[in-house]
Amino acid sequence: MPVVEDKDKVSDSDVQSGLQEETVEEGNLGEEKRGRWERFKIWRKKRPFAGGLLLILSGVVIAAPAYITIHISDLLVMISTVSGVSTLLIGALLIMFGLGAWFRQETATYVGVLGILVAIVALPTSNIGGFVIGSLLGIIGGALTFAWQPRERGRVKG
Repeated sequence: MPVVEDKDKVSDSDVQSGLQEETVEEGNLGEEKRGRWERFKIWRKKRPFAGGLLLILSGVVIAAPAYITIHISDLLVMISTVSGVSTLLIGALLIMFGLGAWFRQETATYVGVLGILVAIVALPTSNIGGFVIGSLLGIIGGALTFAWQPRERGRVKG
């Protein structure tokens, strides 16, 4: 950019070069977003992502019905059961196991087994395991987490 003595007077070429610089910076923004997506893909591949996600979803599906009320016109629909505390505890445990699988990959085996056990325990204790859907998600997520193995780098074929 050329140096301008008077700050109030800016030429058209100065404005055009400034616009070109902004356009280049905006172009870098797309690369930065792509960089974030690439970093997420790398992060996801280094851990039992699908199993952890299913465990988290299982916890939400099991815990949510006991605490959600729905208003339909003048009708209030609420599932109120004695198993409120166990539902909250089981849902929180499954969410915790899913997060543990994501952030502590070395515990994936233990978390997977515990996730399966808690999802099975949810069947009789918390609204038939989140109406069976929550328990199925927990069992599948626990199995995926249990079966996950880290990739070995630099395998030697031989």
